Amino acid sequence: MIGIIVAMESELEALCTVLGSYYEKDINGEHFYLFKYQDKELVAALSGVGKVAMASCATQLILTYQPELLINVGVAGSLKRDIKTLDLVVATCVTQHDLIVPGWNIDRITYQMDKELLKIAKKIKYQNKVFGGQMLSGDLFVEQADGLRLAEQYPEALAVEMEAGALAQVSQKYSIPCLIFRCISDVTIEPDNMLSFDLFEKKAALLCSSYVYEFIKEVL
Repeated sequence: MIGIIVAMESELEALCTVLGSYYEKDINGEHFYLFKYQDKELVAALSGVGKVAMASCATQLILTYQPELLINVGVAGSLKRDIKTLDLVVATCVTQHDLIVPGWNIDRITYQMDKELLKIAKKIKYQNKVFGGQMLSGDLFVEQADGLRLAEQYPEALAVEMEAGALAQVSQKYSIPCLIFRCISDVTIEPDNMLSFDLFEKKAALLCSSYVYEFIKEVL
């Protein structure tokens, strides 16, 4: 089974639009959506925003359904001017930018994605540009000042969001591979990126879900 987790209602709506009919189930405060592709079952969940919400949701999904793969689908803010709105970022690793402990280096707060699954993801066609690289994660909606700070602090990072670091950490704990797919809703290092987020959030979520659906068809 594949588990898919989104953070926001707009991302869930996009995922349901792409995957089609489903039935619902509540377990210990988490709400799950069960889909079928051919004879295979997929389970999706809406975590809520932030790393704690994601960690709680992912843990319950793992304990209940024992997925073979976890996928995080949604939107993110770009940290590069050449990665534009509606481009796609496939995380090769995720770094928790707000987990700061004296003496810890970046390797202690960074989680690597499965290389074989990333090879499959590279084969999927997408209408705009696709970038693979480091993604940042933290409990902060990033606007320009913080975007510029993070871009300087993590020059290799391509995008930033608010949940993937928790999913990657929980997945590692339970030895389950995970992948992070995020469509760009805004460029954080540009002024007024919140306006861009409001404008492109739903379209970005739908494009990302469509890409992930094609990926799922490849791995099932």
